[in-house]
Amino acid sequence: MLPQAKDANHQAVGDDARAGSPRAGALVRWADRLIAAALLLLPLLVLWRAALLRGVFYIHDVQYYFFPYHALPAALLARGELPLWNQYAFSGIPLLGDGQTAMLYPPSWMFLLLPPAAALNYAILLQFGIAGAGMYLLARGLGLWRAPALVGALAYMFGGFLTARVVHLSIMSGAALLPLAFLCADRALRARPRRWFVAAAGAVALQVFAGHPQVPVYTALALGLYALVLAAERARGDRDWRWLYRLPLRLAGVYLLGYGLAAIQLAPWVDLGRLSPRAAGASFDFVFGGSMAGSNWLLFVFPYLYGSLAPGPYGAQPLDISSSVRLWEHSAYVGVLPLGLAAYGLLGLLPRWNSGTMERSNVQTCQPANLRTLSIYLALLLIGALVLAAGRHTPLAGLIYALPVVGKLRDVERGLALAAFALTMLAALGMQRAIDPAPGRARARRAALPLLAVALVWLPLGLAYLARLPAFQRAMALGPADLANLQLGRPNAAVPAALALLGAALLIWWSRRPAGPLAQGLAVALVALDMGAYAAAFNPLADPQLYRRPPEVLAALDMAGGPFRKATWLPSNDLDSRAARETLAVSWGMVAGVEDINGFNSLQPRRYTDYLFGPAVGDVSYGLLSDPRLLRAESPVLSALNVRYLLVPRALSPPLGANFRQVYQSDQVRVYENAGAYPRAYFAEQVRGATDPAAVLRAVTADGFDGRRLALVESAAPPALAPAAGPASATIREYRANTITVAADTPAPRLLVLSEMDLPGWRATVDGVATPIYRTNYLFRGVVVPAGAHTVTFEYRPASLRIGAAISVLALALAGWLMLSRSRS
Repeated sequence: MLPQAKDANHQAVGDDARAGSPRAGALVRWADRLIAAALLLLPLLVLWRAALLRGVFYIHDVQYYFFPYHALPAALLARGELPLWNQYAFSGIPLLGDGQTAMLYPPSWMFLLLPPAAALNYAILLQFGIAGAGMYLLARGLGLWRAPALVGALAYMFGGFLTARVVHLSIMSGAALLPLAFLCADRALRARPRRWFVAAAGAVALQVFAGHPQVPVYTALALGLYALVLAAERARGDRDWRWLYRLPLRLAGVYLLGYGLAAIQLAPWVDLGRLSPRAAGASFDFVFGGSMAGSNWLLFVFPYLYGSLAPGPYGAQPLDISSSVRLWEHSAYVGVLPLGLAAYGLLGLLPRWNSGTMERSNVQTCQPANLRTLSIYLALLLIGALVLAAGRHTPLAGLIYALPVVGKLRDVERGLALAAFALTMLAALGMQRAIDPAPGRARARRAALPLLAVALVWLPLGLAYLARLPAFQRAMALGPADLANLQLGRPNAAVPAALALLGAALLIWWSRRPAGPLAQGLAVALVALDMGAYAAAFNPLADPQLYRRPPEVLAALDMAGGPFRKATWLPSNDLDSRAARETLAVSWGMVAGVEDINGFNSLQPRRYTDYLFGPAVGDVSYGLLSDPRLLRAESPVLSALNVRYLLVPRALSPPLGANFRQVYQSDQVRVYENAGAYPRAYFAEQVRGATDPAAVLRAVTADGFDGRRLALVESAAPPALAPAAGPASATIREYRANTITVAADTPAPRLLVLSEMDLPGWRATVDGVATPIYRTNYLFRGVVVPAGAHTVTFEYRPASLRIGAAISVLALALAGWLMLSRSRS
């Protein structure tokens, strides 16, 4: 329990009355809940066009990945099918195993209740609200007053990391949950009821369900550091050094239970991940390629230094794809005034700045003894996060790369999530110090705030001046466009300068007189204006019809002629939204219900990459298809994948083999029919065994190979089948998400080949009797069908799902027991 304010002025500033009557405490809690609820809804006001569905989020990964992969599970459930397998991408790929579908993350359930476009908008808006409400409740729980807590919440929820990460919804969701995870873990690490231990484990599971592993891993690092800080404080107060391992072990228990709860998602995720190109490890460039450097650091002050994603006041032209990636991978803007307040919060590292309230040790609840302890933790977290984000440009790059898990995650600059969290918490702490009326604090304000105000003004103005110097330009790697945007005549630089002047005026006011409700309200309003305007302008919106109107190109595809796949020729996925839709590029086939050989997924199976692009390709395809060898008539690859239609953007003219015949043309796309496409299911005329996968790959992708004549089975004991002696037929009778039924008729035992990836989890039966599946022609499934007419059924029932579900049930039972059993302090 924090000490109660004594004088009337302090009482007005603190607004807590935490040590007062139970009724007063209840009123404080209800007020905080109402404010948290208001923050949860605030994005509906700030991003009102998205809230009113005047436009839909669409930028790059949103339309290429997150919209299709969130809408598909809901569509399958509406058809009465479990969303386990995705038949629409990569010639079929696990769906639940792709964690970024986030189908177990509650905000994603809006796709079950709302039209898909509306569900997408509200799922994104909700992440802003979760971040703000969580940060406010965390700051209040750590003892901060309402105005500082609001400043921290606004700076975090609309800050650069979350706002720029709309494009990566799974990363945004994980970062939005960071304050909530911190809040629950903080309570669990103290001697509190067991419900907080369970709540913390639930927060851990939620971060897993949100869909991307990187922010949860970084969150675990941050909480591990926090547990050590609390343990050191408790050990010092109790003179009992056993706390140094007790609290870390308690946190480990939280994560063990949390991962147990999330096992239903984790097990299929790991099962698919071990088959992807990234299972072989991550190269140094893969991990550190986007490390913070040069002008990236200026985004903390000038969030629109590089321009904007759509034409507007910060740029006449939208950024190209490479500049867009540079912007959203390196953005961590937290506002101009919060940046200054964070610097003031770091003064808590100096003992002379720690006179005033909230300084008494409270080891009985394991709360940080004073603001200085919390400042030390946040300073360490900030330094660690910035070193991680700087990556290869620090002496610690080799050490980071050697770390398990952490050193294998792509793009270490995403450690900016922790930097944004630390900066906004420090801003809240700094404001707390700046408005504290205690005599010691007043002396500190009079000495430090005027200097801080000058530094705050100098920050944008000085950087704009330095940008004129050649040495600074070289050091920061500033290009001509960057230099133009650093001119004070452009809003890109003028807006931060104006905000710095307003913030400096407020700091000087606080240095001369106590900060009452008006001064605090002005600070909250200035941060709300700064961050709200930034968030409202950052992400462009598209016409809501983007996701509602069926692509016109569907008229060219024979949807009733049996199962088929399409391919889109695409050297670059930098397309405008209409061109992407009409060419069914990347993942748009999923939206339109058209099966595709390509897709957009970081867990594309390694064998599929080998087959379609070659073993020399080190990473996934990201929806691209540009190898002209695949278009030759002699190449068997596209035909074996059952590609009946090739879609080519009108601006491109790739060399096409004689087997492609144009059947459709519009202002966006040309459609070609492939006369050589194999059926989805067929009988091979001859079977041969092989044990060298590399040799099989070379053979089945070589020009002139015909998989209908020869099937290469990867087995030391292939089925002994005579060459075909007569005609046989195989017809797809039923094709559902997790079940494929084939009606087969053959005069002699033959190998039935299905143009679907052979991945773990698929089982086959012939007339209800289990039969082995042979990996055929490097990628596909083959089963032996006896002579006569038979029904062959393929079902997807992955063992990883059953194992994960069993672990989650056990973890849920344990969590229930902990909640219901007698708690012990």
